Amino acid sequence: MLGDPVWALGGALAALAIGVVFLWLRRRIKERRDIRLDERRPVGERVKRRLAEIDAASASLDALMADLKTEVDKQRGALDILRTEAEEHERLLAIKKEHAEALRAIMTRADEAKDRRRSIRDRWAWSIGLFMSIPLGILVNVLYAWLT
Repeated sequence: MLGDPVWALGGALAALAIGVVFLWLRRRIKERRDIRLDERRPVGERVKRRLAEIDAASASLDALMADLKTEVDKQRGALDILRTEAEEHERLLAIKKEHAEALRAIMTRADEAKDRRRSIRDRWAWSIGLFMSIPLGILVNVLYAWLT
């Protein structure tokens, strides 16, 4: 039962937790010791050390601000490029719409012309059929009368 992998995992996790707690306590003890040692130093020394820490933090902050400014400038450049591309796409889309409208108008005119030609052709066929049916009818009647 003690050789079970679950017990082994539990033991490993317990050892890890004890180690983390130990490291945390050690750091807290060191911080408190440093505070006590700092309180024993003369005030001038403490002020100088604190000023040095402030200067280091300020330099770090300046570097961070410069990095942030650089990043913001890069982002603005990318934004400008994206805006330019978007404007170009809008312009191309407008051109494509114009071309589509022109093509639609051409196709509509072509369809209208085709319909007109078909209508004229149908009228001619009807007219020719009408005018040919009368003489053919007379001819058929004459041939029938002659044959009978």
